[in-house]
This record gives sequence, C-alpha cells and structure tokens, in this order.
Amino acid sequence: MKAFYFMGIVLLLIGLMGGRAAAINPQMTVHSQGNVMEMTLKVVAPYSRDDVWKLIGDYERLSQYMPNVNSSTVVAQTDSSELVRQVVTTRILLPWTFRLQLEFVREAEERLRFRMLKGNLRSYEGYWQVEALDDSAAITYWARATHRLPLPNFLLRYIVCQQMGQMMPALVAELGREAETKP
Repeated sequence: MKAFYFMGIVLLLIGLMGGRAAAINPQMTVHSQGNVMEMTLKVVAPYSRDDVWKLIGDYERLSQYMPNVNSSTVVAQTDSSELVRQVVTTRILLPWTFRLQLEFVREAEERLRFRMLKGNLRSYEGYWQVEALDDSAAITYWARATHRLPLPNFLLRYIVCQQMGQMMPALVAELGREAETKP
C-alpha cells in the first residue's frame, strides 16, 4: 500500500512540473467516496449550441479528437436512443483499458443522458448539457462512476482530473477546427 502512495506523490509532482496548460481551462470538480467518483466539467465556448450538439452526438468521430478514446462505434439506434460501444485507455501510471457499452438518450434540447449497460466499471452514468448564450455555449459534463480499481482515492482522483482536464479542451479545439472549415 505504501508503494501506491509513493507512486501517487511522484505522479502528482510530475503532473505539476510537466503538465501543459490547456488553452481552455474548464471548471472541474471531482468528488470521491469509497469506490464512487462524481465528476463535473463546465466551460463556455465561443460556438453555437447547435454546433456543440452536433459534435457531442457524433459518437463515431470521438476517437479522432478525444484523448484516450481508442474507438467509439454506434451499434444500435432507435428513435429515442443510441447504443455506443467505446474503448477508452487511461495512460497515467499504468495503461487501463475500459470497454463500455453506453446508452445515450437525448432529452429534448436540454440534455444528452448516458448510462453504462455493460463494461468493466461497476456503474457509469451522466449527461451532457449545452445552454445557448448570446454568442457562445455553456457546456456541462457530469458523470458518476463506481470503479473496481485497487487504488487509493487520492490517486484515482488525480488520474481522473488529468483525464478529464483533457476532455473539454479537446472538444473545444475540435469545434474550432470545424469552424475554420465552414464556408
């Protein structure tokens, strides 16, 4: 157990010294209690709500711009939901690969809810929410995951913060690339 704590301190120091500052700094909170982690990311991006929704709902393209997403494939679709198989690998400390089958359900124009139907987490659920502002969009990602990893919470929190800290900047960067290619 002492080895895990030592590795956690080393990783924290490496992250503080060697981390790159992202162009977009999302507001992030991560809480953990036992094996349950709750995460929230919020950012305001200078893009339309429609453009944000279009990108968030394009599951097949996630692996092209989202760090750590190895693959994302729509395996079934109904009028109200989409079933998506994703493979995600974290590359901090040790590579951990998560294989998930997620159901995404859009709630009117307000939220895109998701929940894990199968996977190697105990549970994973959350939502994306996009609110139109005058000349931008407020993007919120919230999730709760119950994990099975045999690591101390402070180390898991660090890993989750590193992974989550890359997510919104990658999304906003892709929105920027799309905006540049629009006529």
